[in-house]
Amino acid sequence: MEQYHANRLVELRAAAYAEAKEILVRAAAENRELTAEETATHARAIADVDRLTDQLDAHDRQAKLDARFEAIDANAAEQRVRQLADAGLSTSIEQAADEVRTYEDAFASYVVGGAGALSGEQRSLLESRLQEQRAQGVLTGAGGGYAAPQGFWQKITETMLYYGGMMEVGCEELTTNTGNPLSWPTNDDTSNSGSWVGENADLGTATDLAFGAKTLSAHILTSGILKVSLSYLQDVSPVAAEGFLTRQLAKRMGRALNTALTTGNGVGKPSGIITGLSTGNTTSSATAITVAELIDLEHSVDRDYRQGASYMMHDGILAYLRKLVDNDGLPIFQVSYRVGEPNTINGRPFVLNNDMDSTVATGKKTIAFGDFRSCYVIRTVAGGQLMRLTERFADYAQVGFVSMGRYDGLVQDASAVKLLVQA
Repeated sequence: MEQYHANRLVELRAAAYAEAKEILVRAAAENRELTAEETATHARAIADVDRLTDQLDAHDRQAKLDARFEAIDANAAEQRVRQLADAGLSTSIEQAADEVRTYEDAFASYVVGGAGALSGEQRSLLESRLQEQRAQGVLTGAGGGYAAPQGFWQKITETMLYYGGMMEVGCEELTTNTGNPLSWPTNDDTSNSGSWVGENADLGTATDLAFGAKTLSAHILTSGILKVSLSYLQDVSPVAAEGFLTRQLAKRMGRALNTALTTGNGVGKPSGIITGLSTGNTTSSATAITVAELIDLEHSVDRDYRQGASYMMHDGILAYLRKLVDNDGLPIFQVSYRVGEPNTINGRPFVLNNDMDSTVATGKKTIAFGDFRSCYVIRTVAGGQLMRLTERFADYAQVGFVSMGRYDGLVQDASAVKLLVQA
């Protein structure tokens, strides 16, 4: 049923887009401006495209999250089996799954009701896992609470993907168990090539790979304190409370992380991708972007990086580009006609990142284009911490929650992605 609904949404969007496109094509063929009626009809059709696109995006996001959450739950059981095996203990995958669920239930009870809501068995389970993880070096310090289940933190991480653009655009992702500084090689060897030699001849001049090195740190990111009323926690189930916390904490952390990965200065936070990129093309006008300038931007990136390349831009810039047409009067924005296939600009997929410049104005870095996986690396330290602040807001009948994770990011190959900059 869900797949049928998604297919139906795609069909309706395609019909609305075809109607809007036909109006533009007819006016271009007749070399005239749109009539008032055509303008109104075109605006209505585009509004339908936007509305249906939002519904499809929500459907796609939920389907991906559901699939990932199922995989996370299965992986948690498998990892528990491996943890016990490393400790010299054996268990079946079924027993491990039961243990994981029992721990998750205990943690959810702690989240909703605090330590006082735990049974003796639940308290012992949480305490033993906390000591186990500290002994392994996974958690350090007092912590102020119990260790969040692996699945809980992974679900926060997965949900964070949908509150930015940097986690969606395909950057290289690196997960480490500890937060020690990590030397990371950088490389741009596009200026070098092989050479032809004769038989029994010298093999040519030796040329070193153009390697450099940067350091990936582990900067601490916090959600800030999320205050939740005791009434809510008393009225909902532990499962619902866990889902609510996952979404709210992920929103806060995802937005802050995306801002740093996009425009961060590298001081106590990641060095953002826009901060480290160079200009591929400068527009001739400060207040306009042309199709030709987009083509020039694409070709400012070496062809080695254009295979599978994509655009990244603010939603406001996308709105501007959707109004552009090519020499045949056809929009350069093309909607997808299949579920799961992306819409395109100039035949290329795009990702929205609302931490990029939003207006077409002097000096603005409006569009990034290229191979983002080759360009940028994001480091995540596995695991995270969730603290429940029971007493701090008791006067207001509220409980505070705060989550923390460690991240970094840097440009590893600035040649792989280039910027369009307004004159």
